[in-house]
Amino acid sequence: MLFIPQEIKEKLAALEDDKKRLEAENNRLNQELASSKQENKPNILTWVFGVLLLASALYIAYGLFYPKAVPPPQEEDLQAVIARDGNIEKWNRKDDGSLVYRVQLGAYEGFDLDVYKQNIEGLYQDSINGFKKISLGAFTRFKDAQEFQTQMVRLGLDNVYIVAYENNKPLGLIEASKKEEQNKPE
Repeated sequence: MLFIPQEIKEKLAALEDDKKRLEAENNRLNQELASSKQENKPNILTWVFGVLLLASALYIAYGLFYPKAVPPPQEEDLQAVIARDGNIEKWNRKDDGSLVYRVQLGAYEGFDLDVYKQNIEGLYQDSINGFKKISLGAFTRFKDAQEFQTQMVRLGLDNVYIVAYENNKPLGLIEASKKEEQNKPE
């Protein structure tokens, strides 16, 4: 047998006691941690529910106090206004010969839409120097023509641009915008 001094035996016994005490403390702390996690779950769910309830209340209150205001259409645009899904949209109107803006799709040689004229509303064709200029829409405001041009570009028509006509004759955009400003109701 191996001889172990008394001093070492006492230290080993003290270490064994410390080990048992630390294991007991570790078990107690793990149990406290597990019970605190279970207690926190309802608190987290309560917070989430509270935040959702508050967000819903704010959304409803915002809708009550700040409803969507739809501006009334101007008198000149009454023929050009269409309501869809609660929103008012401005569409092209009949060209009566006054100042209008159109979105030109292109100028083509040897191309003629006259055979389809009775079936295509809002599409215009003008002949200049053997070219057929195809344009779409008739807008009384340059701003509306710009919005329509943006939509045409979104559809993939990259080379479209705005042209102006007065009494069915081409007019420069600078001159047209000056006339639009002069005719603007105050």
